[in-house]
Amino acid sequence: MNLTRLLPVVGCLLTLGGLARAQEPQASIPIILAGSATAAERLAAQDLATALQRLYPREKFIAQDELPPVGRCILLGRGADAEIQKRFRGDRLATSESYVVTATSEGARQLGVIAGADARGVSFGVYALLEKLGCGFYLSHDAFPPARTEAFSFSGWDLAARPLVGDRLVFNWHNFLSGCSTWNLADWNRWTDQSLKMGYNSIMVHAYGNNPMVSYEFNGQNKPVGYLSTTVKGRDWSTIHVNDVRRLW
Repeated sequence: MNLTRLLPVVGCLLTLGGLARAQEPQASIPIILAGSATAAERLAAQDLATALQRLYPREKFIAQDELPPVGRCILLGRGADAEIQKRFRGDRLATSESYVVTATSEGARQLGVIAGADARGVSFGVYALLEKLGCGFYLSHDAFPPARTEAFSFSGWDLAARPLVGDRLVFNWHNFLSGCSTWNLADWNRWTDQSLKMGYNSIMVHAYGNNPMVSYEFNGQNKPVGYLSTTVKGRDWSTIHVNDVRRLW
């Protein structure tokens, strides 16, 4: 999956009537990525910060490199990361794509931990936690519950899971104006991101020999590729030439 679009983790500033609205000082809650985080982990951390900011607008969730000695903070990482190994036995993250979400007190530090067996496990742990907090993730959009009035806490941060099925496939049918054949790269990237949030780990491709997914040349002849029927080119899947795209079958 293409998961390279990364945005900085930032807080939100509410405005009213075009002017900044005065608020009480916000408490900063750092989100720390353990070890050398992958693109998938960084995307999940960004989504976690964005969702928590919407759920708890009185707080400010920021990216940080190191664990603070005191206060509330969130740690994300894989089982191989040193900071995660300090806090988990290896067998709790023995299965690929498994995750553990928990909270603990370490002296003056309150720590929420989202640990995965691998990068996908970290991502699945993030989205499972957000679903438990009331969020919803779909192919077309994300859904969020109303903002909470209480201060942020680690209440409910206690879940763990492992995949019951290794291959979880999502399928997008092409060759139609309403399907992915009309998408741009940004549309594809959003679809793969949303699929990951929903727990899929593979993309199924349904293709015939003339599909435009691959082409090659042999003995000076180019392999023909498929196309969407248009006013210029048709006779594909029983669609004849038409003089208006709205007349396409």
